[in-house]
Amino acid sequence: MIIFLISFVHSIPILIILFTLKNYNIVKEAIIIIEEGKTVTLPVNGVSMFPLIKGGEDSITLEKHDNYCIFDIVLAWVNNDHFVIHRIIKKKNNIATLMGDGNIGQIEKCNISDIKALATHIVDKKGNRIVLNRWYYKLYAVIWICLYPIRRYLLTFCKRFMS
Repeated sequence: MIIFLISFVHSIPILIILFTLKNYNIVKEAIIIIEEGKTVTLPVNGVSMFPLIKGGEDSITLEKHDNYCIFDIVLAWVNNDHFVIHRIIKKKNNIATLMGDGNIGQIEKCNISDIKALATHIVDKKGNRIVLNRWYYKLYAVIWICLYPIRRYLLTFCKRFMS
């Protein structure tokens, strides 16, 4: 199996080919690139960030950031055993509480130092880049978090009509 990573250096895409690496190793290599100040675009699997990010279709662009805010989508090391791309829903002291948009009850906590990168863009299956720091995506995040009590029904509706 061949996996492609696209890294952007000064807005110029650089293709990196990785052979037969497991997801953990791919993410570790991506973090090394991110820590060098470059951006990395990775394919996303799973449904934990649906409906905003569609696993198996979309990719996410990650970059190093110094200050993470509530509602940011981040790559984080959680429970000392795996990486997630989830939204920060709460910050207190040095602890961030994370939850995927597609999760109904599962939350994770991690130290702020375990957050490795900020998601800056979503790249859809057509190659369109969606910028995540726009006000309307922040508004989406606030509304989506507020709709948590009925999220189960909204996700069912979205899966039926967006798939």
